[in-house]
Amino acid sequence: MKIGIITDAIDDNAGGIQTYVRSLVENIFQIDKKNKYYLIHHKKSSDSIYKNRKEILIPLKRFPFYREIRKVILMPFILRKYRLDLVHETAQIGPFFLPSNFKKIITIHDLVPLIYPETHSLLTWIHHRIGLQLILNKVDKIIAVSNSTKRDILKFFNIPENKITVIQEGHFDYYKPINDKAVLNKIKKKYNLTFKFILFVGTLEPRKNICRVIQALVNVRKEFPELKLVITGKKGWKYKEVFRLINKLKLNENIIFTGYVPEEDLPVLNNLAELLVYPSLYEGFGLSPLGAMKCGCPVVSSNTSSIPEVVGDAGILVNPFSIKGIAEGILNILKNDKYKSQLIKKGLSQSRLFNWKRFTHQTIELYKETI
Repeated sequence: MKIGIITDAIDDNAGGIQTYVRSLVENIFQIDKKNKYYLIHHKKSSDSIYKNRKEILIPLKRFPFYREIRKVILMPFILRKYRLDLVHETAQIGPFFLPSNFKKIITIHDLVPLIYPETHSLLTWIHHRIGLQLILNKVDKIIAVSNSTKRDILKFFNIPENKITVIQEGHFDYYKPINDKAVLNKIKKKYNLTFKFILFVGTLEPRKNICRVIQALVNVRKEFPELKLVITGKKGWKYKEVFRLINKLKLNENIIFTGYVPEEDLPVLNNLAELLVYPSLYEGFGLSPLGAMKCGCPVVSSNTSSIPEVVGDAGILVNPFSIKGIAEGILNILKNDKYKSQLIKKGLSQSRLFNWKRFTHQTIELYKETI
C-alpha cells in the first residue's frame, strides 16, 4: 500500500498536534515495514523525521488565503498523480473537498471553535462549522483522539457513528522521572529557575484559561509567597490579555515566560516543578497532564472534556471557571506532602494506560481496514 501522511504540523511547530504527528511517523516507520509511506508537507527541512524518507513537498506561499487554497485545491490535485492508496490528514482540516483517487482518513483533535467560539476567530469558526462538515461527509474514516471528542463530533455533525474510531494518544518515552542532577541543573540554569515554581504548559490563548490561573496565583501566594509560576508556550490568539492582567495585579516578578520550549526540555521542567496547573476550558485529549504524570509531577487540571478520561483519579480535577477551586487544588498539593506522594504514584500508574506503540498499531490497522 502507498500511504500519504500530512505532516504540515511538524513544519509549523503546532503544539500538541505536532507531538501527535511526530509520534505517529516515528513509530510507524519502526513498526510497519510492508507499506510505503510518503510524508506530505510544505517546507524542506533538516528535521530528522524526514531523513531517508519519501517526501511530497507542496510549498506554502505568503499571500492572503494561500494556505486555504493550497489545502483545498492544490494539494488534492497534486496528490492524485502519486497514485496513493490512502491519505491521512493528521491536523483536522483536510484537502478532501474535491474528488480524489485515494481513500481518506482525518484525525479530529477537538472542536473547541464550536464549543467555545469566543476563544477563536470568526474565520476559524467558519472553517469548523461549515468546512469541516463538508470534509467529514467525504472522508472514509474519522479518528477521534478521545471518547470525549467522539461525543462532540456526533453532537455537532450529521455523521454515522460507525465512521468514527477512537484511538487514544500516548506520550514520548523520555517523559519520565529524572534523578540525574546534572540534567536537572542544566535546565535550571538555561531558564534561570532558582526558585520553587508551579508549571503551565500551553499556547497563550483564551481556551487555555491562563488568566484564571494567574488570578488563582494571587491566593496561593498568600500562603506560599516564595512560589512563582512558569508559563511555557508560544503567543497565540488574544495573548495580550494575559500580560495586561499580570500588570494590573503587579505580578511581573512572580511569573516567568519561557516562550516556546523545545520538546526535549519539557520533561525536565515537569520534573523540576512542584506541580502542573492546567485548567484548560477544553481539550480533545490532554497531552500536558499526561506528560506531567509520566514525569511524576502532580496535576491540577479541569473536570471537563477529555481530561477526566486521561487523568482519572490520579490528579486534582477542578471547575476551570472557579478561581477559588483552582487555588484550592494547588494548595491541597503544596500543603500535604503525603497526598502529593500519593498523586505522583497514581499518576505514574495512570500514564501507563496510554502509549504510542498501541496507538500506532491501531492506526495501521485502520489504514488496512479502510483500503
